[in-house]
Amino acid sequence: MSLEQAHRLEHEKIPQLLLRFSIPSTVATVVHGTYNVVDRIFVGKAVGEEALAALAVAMPVMMIMMAFGMMFGRGGSALISIHMGEKRFDKAERVLGTGLLLFCILSFLFTCFGLIYIDPLLRIFGANDAIMPMAREYLSIILWGSLFHEISFGVNNYIRSEGNAKTAMMTAFFAAGLNVVLDPIFLFVFNMGVAGVAWATIIAQFASAVWVMLYYFGGKSLLRFHLKNLVLDMQLAGRIIFVGSPPFLMNVCGCVSLAILNNQLQKFGGIRAIAVMSVIFTVMSVVYMPLVGIAQGAQPIFGYNLGAARYDRVRSTLRLTLTVASILCMGVFIFVETFPNLIFALFERDQSGLMRDGAYACRYFVMLLPLVGTIFVSTNYFQAINKPVESIVLSLVRQSISVLSVLILPFWFGLDGIWISEPASTAIAFAVAVIMLLVEQKKLNNRQLELELPAKA
Repeated sequence: MSLEQAHRLEHEKIPQLLLRFSIPSTVATVVHGTYNVVDRIFVGKAVGEEALAALAVAMPVMMIMMAFGMMFGRGGSALISIHMGEKRFDKAERVLGTGLLLFCILSFLFTCFGLIYIDPLLRIFGANDAIMPMAREYLSIILWGSLFHEISFGVNNYIRSEGNAKTAMMTAFFAAGLNVVLDPIFLFVFNMGVAGVAWATIIAQFASAVWVMLYYFGGKSLLRFHLKNLVLDMQLAGRIIFVGSPPFLMNVCGCVSLAILNNQLQKFGGIRAIAVMSVIFTVMSVVYMPLVGIAQGAQPIFGYNLGAARYDRVRSTLRLTLTVASILCMGVFIFVETFPNLIFALFERDQSGLMRDGAYACRYFVMLLPLVGTIFVSTNYFQAINKPVESIVLSLVRQSISVLSVLILPFWFGLDGIWISEPASTAIAFAVAVIMLLVEQKKLNNRQLELELPAKA
């Protein structure tokens, strides 16, 4: 972060600043999210419903891998932003070094554990005998590339926290572009099936990991990786983990929820239902990624201005971010409710009936989508201002209600009960988020008054 970037964070008008940070961040996360979208479109067309179901049961393991990357990446980036707001750049660089080491240790452990227990894990997450071979083939390749994913995804958060959102965006463009090129080659030219999709993904992640490391070691960044900081500072690692725990817990709970969901889908709807949910989750990732991008774009603004005691700017950023996220969700809601057949046609092979069943389910699933923006922004806001406990509470409320809904509602409404579990959890999480935000804004107002009183005196 240059002095000019620091001045912008503290003094530039909030709408212009949020636009400057959120557009590259949103584009980057949307492009990053195209991995799953592109994979599933090509798999659905080239292999069919069983392959879509195989990727769906492998997804929870990949979500756990992403959860750790988000914990170290988001936790580290929040601390980096706050330290730079405090003008303590040496501490920000210590976070950078410790974070990189954590990514390496995590990847080694995750690959070893995942490969040893791959079959039991897939069984837990809903794999049956029909889809187990494809799920195993896909996931084993993905696990070997976990280091590339963690560095690519995690360190890119640190680039964004420096205020260099454009470079973070280009990183995502580079990886996703390579993935889109390789997918059809491996699937349609070499007929590699789900293995081809996995190889395309990890090759793209490898290239992206090299890209982000060249940014730091190539002298383009303000912060630097120093050998003295590439040590496991347990106290600092604990802080990174603590601040980054909300997205980690949210993803881990999501994995538990997905395991229960896949088994309930298998019980009440079979492989077709799992394939439908796989497509719905892919569609939702297109929605969630822009929300994540908006929240990530606001994160350095929140963190820097909190560190600089500019609480008025923190409040203004929050109001604007909530408004933008809600408008986005409303727009997607209208599109999905109006054109669900068009969406599922992208994934259907030979008029199998996936489009008909999927369109029906999707309309139920997105019923309260306009409220999701507030939940996303609130969760990331509490993390960005170094209040992970509040963020964890909000995350756990939504996930726990989702799990209970998936377990209970199908016994009353059959398969429809699974489709309406999402709006049920969204409604309760939205109410909790609004209450928590109102309480936090009152605290910020009091802190602002405490600053103004001595000035008036």
